[in-house]
Amino acid sequence: MLNVQQLIQRELDAFRTDMRADFVAIALTDPTAHAIRFRYVSGNRNERYKRIVLRPGKGVAGTVIRMGRPLLMQFTEPKSMDDPREYPILLAEGLKSLVGVPMEADGGRVPGMMLVGCRSFREFLPLDVAVIAKKANELKKWILSGDSTVYSKEKGHEGVNP
Repeated sequence: MLNVQQLIQRELDAFRTDMRADFVAIALTDPTAHAIRFRYVSGNRNERYKRIVLRPGKGVAGTVIRMGRPLLMQFTEPKSMDDPREYPILLAEGLKSLVGVPMEADGGRVPGMMLVGCRSFREFLPLDVAVIAKKANELKKWILSGDSTVYSKEKGHEGVNP
């Protein structure tokens, strides 16, 4: 029998294929540390996502969670003068186009977000955003009901990007 984390991983892998994306991730807020971390990923090239810790309002995940609205970054290419702390997941995974969608708020607090990205330039359509939002909220129910460890601090996750 699969545990909740294995089920979520299976769902993310299938969703990445269905969306014709290179990378799918779920970032969750840690209310005790006022930090956001990528907890579930599919299609990652490396493990650098595990070291990304953001404050609300910083980075793609922090911006989506703070605004509570989808964020589309299509045809993006970081420039050498840009601050890498503003978009660490783009650099870590080499993403050129992405959609970040918040999970529905619980009591005024957005618990997390789903990011779908491509390593090539891609235009995401409004239908894509709706499909991503639906999947994010389906998975949110599993995460919040079945996995009490997602909010715990893990070794190596103590620092927070300014």
